Amino acid sequence: DFANAVDVLNSAGAVGDVLSQATPGNYIGQLLISDYPNVEAGHTITFESLNQDSSSVWIKGAPTQNENYVVRLLNTQNIRFRNISFGLDNAGTSFTRLLSFGGVCRAVQIQNCHFEGFSVNSTSSNFDLIFESPNSRVPDLLVENSYFQHGATAIDLNSTNNVTWRDSNVVIR
Repeated sequence: DFANAVDVLNSAGAVGDVLSQATPGNYIGQLLISDYPNVEAGHTITFESLNQDSSSVWIKGAPTQNENYVVRLLNTQNIRFRNISFGLDNAGTSFTRLLSFGGVCRAVQIQNCHFEGFSVNSTSSNFDLIFESPNSRVPDLLVENSYFQHGATAIDLNSTNNVTWRDSNVVIR
């Protein structure tokens, strides 16, 4: 269960690399992965589907005006998402960000994932699938072999902290 894994990580941290594998199914609820303790430099925290099929494992949430995310990373490092789908547990809402970054989130990798937002005819950042909050940075971001469906913008890294994402080693392929 992703919620339990995130609760343990946020409260106790981790020693060494951590691999959280999810069995096929829908995991409902918002996840906030914050500045967790006791993680040594270079060690990774990986969330992935057990069967390596992104269509079989969904993290779904119901973003709100005050918490516009399904998954939010806040001052994290070395987080990996592999073979997971991100989606909404509600339809017709005005707040539909799937993955949101806050603070400085270093060395995030998103591989073979599927992001399915709300079908909308809008350019509002409230509908962005991946969103970097104002005054945040995501140095060393890798987004690879991932599929984006609906939403206003697939990846919005328009931070307002005067450091452009081009200076932060962002790779999208």
